[in-house]
Amino acid sequence: MREVDVVVVGGGVAALTAATFAARLGLQTVVVADVLIGGQILNVDEIGNFPGFPDSISGADFGALVEQQATAAGAEFVFDQAQSITIGGSVLTVSGSAGDLAAPAVIVATGSTLRRLGVPGEDRLEGHGVSYCGSCDAAMFAGRRVAVIGGGDSAADEALVVAEHAAEVVVVIREPELHAAASTRARMRRHERIHIQTQCETLEILGGSVVSGLRLRHMRDDEESDLAVEGVFIFIGLEPNTGLLAPLVDLDHNGYVPTSPWMETSAPGLFAAGDIRRDSPRQLVNVASDGATAAIAAHRYVEERRT
Repeated sequence: MREVDVVVVGGGVAALTAATFAARLGLQTVVVADVLIGGQILNVDEIGNFPGFPDSISGADFGALVEQQATAAGAEFVFDQAQSITIGGSVLTVSGSAGDLAAPAVIVATGSTLRRLGVPGEDRLEGHGVSYCGSCDAAMFAGRRVAVIGGGDSAADEALVVAEHAAEVVVVIREPELHAAASTRARMRRHERIHIQTQCETLEILGGSVVSGLRLRHMRDDEESDLAVEGVFIFIGLEPNTGLLAPLVDLDHNGYVPTSPWMETSAPGLFAAGDIRRDSPRQLVNVASDGATAAIAAHRYVEERRT
C-alpha cells in the first residue's frame, strides 16, 4: 500500500481541477482515472460558455489543457479503475487492480454517464444507428434524416452539430417546449434542417440490422405513429457515477451525494465534486469551481491533522 496526501478519483474537469489545486498547495496528489482523460466534455464539439474562450474550444482540446495543468502542477496519474474506497480510522484507502492508495483525504469526482432510454431496440441497435455522441458519429449520417431525442442543453447542442451533416434532424421531446438555453433554442429554430416535435414519447426504436425509425406516442391525443429515420441520437440526461460512495455516505433518491459548500461529505476526509453532487448546476464552470473548492478544503483538512 502506498501512502500519499490526497487521492483524486476521476478524470473529468472537476477531478483535474482538484488535482491541479491540490498539487499547487503542496499536497502529494495522485489521480486515479481510466484511460480517457476529460470526461463528458470529450464528446462536446464546441465549448462556448467557459470564461477565457470567447471563440469557443473543442471539448477534447479543453480537456487536454486541463490535464497539462494538473501534470505541470505536480499531480501524478495512475490509469486504473477505482474499485472501492474503505475507511479505517483517519485513513481512506482507494483500491484498484493496480494496487491500493492510502491518504487522509480523498476527492471523488467520477462524473456522470449518459442516461439510456430503456426502450425496445435501443440496446440491439446501438452502434447500428443508435448513438450517444453527435460530434463523434454525425458525419456517418450525411444526407440522411435522423432524430435527436431530448430537449435540454446537451440535446440541443448535439442537434446543431448533427444538422451540419444530416439532411434533416427531428428533435423529439416529451415536454411542451425545449428547455435548453435561450440562445441555443433560437439557433435551433433558425436552422432550416432542424424540426421539433414536442410532447412525443419514444416507445421503440425500429429496425432490423440498422435503425429504420421510431415509434412515438403523441401525448396530446394518446395516438401512436412511426417516424422514419436512419439514425437516433439520445441525450436525455445523466446518471451520477456514485457507486464508490454508496457504501460510505447517504445518497439522495436520484443517486446524487449531498455535500457542504466546501464539498465535504458526511464521511470525514471524503470530498465530492462535480456532476455527482446533489446541488451542482452541472455547468462546466461550476464543475471546475467544485474541484478547486474540494482541493482547498482537502488541503485544510490534511494540514489540520499534521499539527
